[in-house]
Parts: sequence; structure tokens; C-alpha cells
Amino acid sequence: MILDNIILHTTILPKYIHLVTDTTIDATKEETNDQLKNKIVLEISNVTASARDVAWLLYKHTGLIKAGDVGLADFDITSPGLTVKVVLSPTPTATAGGPDQARILHIDQITTTLNNLSLRLHDSHHDILYKLLKPVIQAKAKKGIEDAVKNTLKDGIFKLDAQMASAAEGPQGPEPVKGLPEWGSKAYDPK
Repeated sequence: MILDNIILHTTILPKYIHLVTDTTIDATKEETNDQLKNKIVLEISNVTASARDVAWLLYKHTGLIKAGDVGLADFDITSPGLTVKVVLSPTPTATAGGPDQARILHIDQITTTLNNLSLRLHDSHHDILYKLLKPVIQAKAKKGIEDAVKNTLKDGIFKLDAQMASAAEGPQGPEPVKGLPEWGSKAYDPK
């Protein structure tokens, strides 16, 4: 599927942002990592968008089913629109993680819900077929948008985590010269 000529009309900022932070300190725990628990909940909702006359091309000529068509699409995401809820658990110190593991920000949960999606396909070779299959096509598009937003958020949070972890490690300066004191005075002669 190829989409072209997309002019998206949307609100720059969502109409509702809810940020909750929760910190629990339990000094009765023996392990230091268990004593401090943080949780950040970010909920964004009422994200609306619309687009008109988006050109689309469907070309599938592999496998048992062969299909191809071209047309235009209109869509509206109206209020309450898209709702995103992200739950993060930051750790107090950067822990050693592999290349695919978070070190500071751990994602506990990401949920995306798309309400009120209206999709209309027109000016194609099979307009009547698309009108009959509109509920199926709309459900598939809704699920695809929710998954794309969720995956984009996961990637963004992972990149932010990597930047925070590298900043926590600090800049790596040159190795100190052997025999010089810590402050690096050139007037000091170890001999």
C-alpha cells in the first residue's frame, strides 16, 4: 500500500494531558534497589486529525490473492480521538543493560486507543466493494494506527533512555598521566 499527497490537519497539542508521578520509599527493605520505587504515568487524549483526498495505491501480485487498485481516501479522527497512556518506571541509578534493554526508563505499559475513526475510500475502480467492506477496512486501519503510535512511542522512549544513560555516565576524559598527581600539575616531578 502506498499513500501519497497527505496533508494532515491536526491539533498541534492534545486537548488533555495528565501527568502523575508516584515515589515510594520503603526503608524496611534490605536491598537498596527495592527501597525506592518510582512510577510516572502520562496520559494524552483528545488528539484529533483529518485529511482529504489522500492518494492511495494497492498493488499485491504475490501469493494466491492478486489485487491492485488506486483511488482517494478521506479520514477524520474526531473527539475523543486518540488516547495514549504511558506508564514508566525510572530506576534511581543507571544499571548495566544490553543493547536492547532500557537502563534508566523502563516501560511498564503503553496503551493506545483510537476512537471515532471515519474512513472513506472513493474515486477507485471498486467503490461499491469498499462501501460493503468499510467496517472491516476501518477496523484494520484503526488497529494499524494504534500499533504505529505505540511502536513510535516505544522507539522514542528507548532513544531518550539511551541519551539519559550516556549523559549519566558522563564525558570520558583522557587518561591521567602516570606519575602526575590528580590535578595534573606539570611542576610536580615524580623523580
